[in-house]
Amino acid sequence: MKNNNPAIYDALIVPLNNKSFKSQPLTEFIADNFSPDDNLDKELIKSCLVHFGLIDFLIINEKSNEICVSKDNPPAHVLSFYKHEHISSSLIEGRLTAKKLKQRHVFKTLNEISSGDSRIIKNQAITDLCAAVEDNETSGFWLESIKYYGWHILYNEIKDEVTVMQLFEKAINVRSSRKSLELLTSFAVRGYDVDSSSAFVKYLFSERIINDLFEQRTSFKHGTLFALLKIYSNLSSFGRFGSEPKSYKVPMNNLILQFIDGNDSVSDANLLYLFSRNADDIPDLLLALNKSTLNKVQSLIKNIKSENTRVIYSQIAEAREANDDEFEGIRSDALKFISRM
Repeated sequence: MKNNNPAIYDALIVPLNNKSFKSQPLTEFIADNFSPDDNLDKELIKSCLVHFGLIDFLIINEKSNEICVSKDNPPAHVLSFYKHEHISSSLIEGRLTAKKLKQRHVFKTLNEISSGDSRIIKNQAITDLCAAVEDNETSGFWLESIKYYGWHILYNEIKDEVTVMQLFEKAINVRSSRKSLELLTSFAVRGYDVDSSSAFVKYLFSERIINDLFEQRTSFKHGTLFALLKIYSNLSSFGRFGSEPKSYKVPMNNLILQFIDGNDSVSDANLLYLFSRNADDIPDLLLALNKSTLNKVQSLIKNIKSENTRVIYSQIAEAREANDDEFEGIRSDALKFISRM
C-alpha cells in the first residue's frame, strides 16, 4: 500500500495513529483526506478501510444513516501495532509534520523521474530528490525509501539513459559528501527482479557512463568512487533467476583505468584516496579489479610527484593538508594495500 497507493496509506495512518479519532462518516473521511487529483476509486478506499476493520457495515450513523469509519471494532492485531515501537515507527515514519506525510511525496517524485511527461518535470524531480536528501530533517526517510522500493522504480521504469545520466550527475554534486555517498549507494540493486534491458542498466554498462563520470571527477568527494564501485558490485547477482548475466567487473576496471589514464592531479588524488581508505568493505570491492589494473594503480601511486595531488587529496579527505612525511605515509599504506590485493 505504501508503494502503490500512498494516498490511501497516508489516510489510513490518521485514524490508526490518532488516539482521539473515534468515528467519522465515510463521505467526510474521504473529503478530508483525498482530493479529486488523487483520482482514486472510492470503492478501493472503502475496501481498504474494510480490510483493516475500520468500517463495520453493522454500525450505521443513526442520525444520517451513513456508513462510518470507526475504531470501535478493528481486529486486535491492527491496533496492537502501536504497542510495539519498532512496528509503529515503520508505519508512521513517513510523517513530515503532524499532518503532512512525505511517503507520498517520495513516491510521486520517483515516478516523475522515471516517467515524467517532460524533461523539465524529470529534471525538477531529480533536483527535489537531491534537495530532500540534503535536508537533515528529510534525508533519512528519503534514503530509506529509495533502498526499500525506489531503486526498483529507477532500474525498471526509467525509459531513457539521459535521465539516468542526470540522476548520477546531480547525486555526485550534492553538496554534503556524506549525503552524496548515501544517495549514490542507495542506487545499488537489492534484488534479482531487474530488467536487464532497462535504461538504467544499459547506461551502467555503456562506454558513455565512464566518460561522463570522468568528466565530473572535479566534483568527486571522498565516497564517490567507492559508491560507484559498490553499485557495480551489487550487480554480481545478475544471471540468477533468469536474468541475463552481466560482467559487472568490466565497467569497474574500465572506470579505474580511465582515472589511471587521466594523467592529472584530480584523477591521481581520487585513486590515492580510494586505495588508502580505511573501510571494511573496500577489499571486497577491489577484488573485482584484475591484476593488470592493480599493477597500473601501483605504478601511478609510486610515481605521484605533483604538489597539487596532495592539495586535492586533502580536499577529498576533508582534512588538513598532510606534510611530507604524512603524505609519504599515506602513499606507503596505499601501496601496501595494493600489494596485498
